[in-house]
Order: sequence, then structure tokens, then C-alpha cells
Amino acid sequence: MEQTLRQHLRTCTALFQAHSGVTPKTVCKRALNDNTFFDRVVDGGQGFTVGTYDRVIRWLSENWPAGVDWPSDVPRPLVPVSTVPASLSSAAVPAAL
Repeated sequence: MEQTLRQHLRTCTALFQAHSGVTPKTVCKRALNDNTFFDRVVDGGQGFTVGTYDRVIRWLSENWPAGVDWPSDVPRPLVPVSTVPASLSSAAVPAAL
């Protein structure tokens, strides 16, 4: 499982970098306030928690470049309700008559 999560991080950060120019180190700095995470964990093989993985993947998901498909082999985190436009939220749907 750990190798799969490492591969997900590699895949997502490489695609993100290709379309945004933001390096994996910068992604981890922004997501975790730790610019050494990618080198230590993904390339270096150190262990990491699922919570840390989730924070990086969530940051990537929330900042994903428009018009770029999320990798089909990587589960994408759910979009928090607070980021759903009001026009799509249940509050904007009129009640049934």
C-alpha cells in the first residue's frame, strides 16, 4: 500500500508540475510547510502517515489546474461542501411544491 501511495504522489505532482510549473518541493511546502517531504519520502523511501499523504493529495486536488484531468488511477479527495458553488448547493435548490 505504501508504494502505491508513493506512486500516487509521484504521478500527481509530476502532472501538476507539467501544467502549472510548480515543483513537487513547492507543493509540499505549501501543503505541509515542509519542502523536504517529497525528497525524503517519495524519492528517499522514508515512511509517512496516511494523514500526511491526505494533506498533500487534498492540496493538489484543491489547487488542480483547470482543464487538466485528474489521474484516473489516483482516488481524488471529495470536494469540501464549502467550495461547492452556491448555484450547485442544496440550499440553492427550491423546495418541492
